[in-house]
Amino acid sequence: MPEDAWDAERFLKRVAGLEDHAAQLLMARATGNFKRGNERPAGREK
Repeated sequence: MPEDAWDAERFLKRVAGLEDHAAQLLMARATGNFKRGNERPAGREK
């Protein structure tokens, strides 16, 4: 199995047990899109 597949499998196992907000934060950290000033709580759109 390619290394990327192992990383993806590990990530999916880790994110599976998280609530939506925690999963979103984990994905933001993994992709590098974290704390750029545009994170807002859901439901507060204008």
